[in-house]
Amino acid sequence: MSIKYSKEHEWINAADSNAAIVGITVHAQDALGDVVFVDLPAVGSTFKAGDVAGVVESVKAAADVYMPVTGEIVEVNEALRDDPSLANSAPPGRWLVLQGQDEQCGRARRPDGRDCLQRLRQGQLSVSTALALRRPFLHAAMSTILYFDDPDVGLARETSHPTFARIAAQDFYYDGGDDFSPFGSDDGSDTLAALQEWYQEQTGGNAKALRFLQQQLSDWDLPVPQGMLAHDDAAKAQWLASDDMNQIYLRSVCRAHVATAFGQLKITGSIDADLHKQALLALACQQWLNTVARSKYPDWEYADQESERLALMNTALEQASAA
Repeated sequence: MSIKYSKEHEWINAADSNAAIVGITVHAQDALGDVVFVDLPAVGSTFKAGDVAGVVESVKAAADVYMPVTGEIVEVNEALRDDPSLANSAPPGRWLVLQGQDEQCGRARRPDGRDCLQRLRQGQLSVSTALALRRPFLHAAMSTILYFDDPDVGLARETSHPTFARIAAQDFYYDGGDDFSPFGSDDGSDTLAALQEWYQEQTGGNAKALRFLQQQLSDWDLPVPQGMLAHDDAAKAQWLASDDMNQIYLRSVCRAHVATAFGQLKITGSIDADLHKQALLALACQQWLNTVARSKYPDWEYADQESERLALMNTALEQASAA
């Protein structure tokens, strides 16, 4: 078995010397979401590598289907016509088999493709064959798929990138009224709303969320010295003591950092390295502010809850970095 991948997250499986089976990676399918329509090519059609061979529509986007190799379609997964949701199920979501000259794999296919077709019909190509074989072929311009909440619904797992939904599994991430969640405070909610608008306005491919954050804080015009998050506790304590409002200002800056990092993860599925570093500093600063508040207000009943949420968010950011 020989499986090769294209840069668009497609795969082609040279299961034997007779034919090749085409599909997409699990990551690409998960990014599209629930599939509601699949336009399959006709059996007997021939395509060159890079040709558009069909269309896939999900609840979030419509995507052209691009052929990763040159060949003739000898069978398609007809079940997808009647039930497109099979594209989201396993095992396995088979899409098509093609024969002819496989340019990328570099080996010729014999005309009949009999062995591969028989295995396909009998369901012998299962998830144990290869992880990629769990999904049918489609193409989804991965770099352009962004996730935005419906303003009429608000925070929701269904309108979040699958990576965010997996990492941010606890309900508090989606509670707009939870002051200790990334987006529950006024600072966090405003930051996420502005970040979504910012992403919708971007036209280039090098949008850095840290630039958004810097502009956001500039617009807020809070009197927090640059680099305060990286200062040691003694320096932060000295600055807090200079004005009773400084603790509020610093907490707002921390929340903006955390909301931007989680917001980028929620929208795109990843966090820029420079923003990730700043968000971890912001969480550490908030834990320090929690300690300060405990000392000043020993009876504060929500101190433990805030500290626990901050620890959970720190773990989530570490998981996001690993992902």
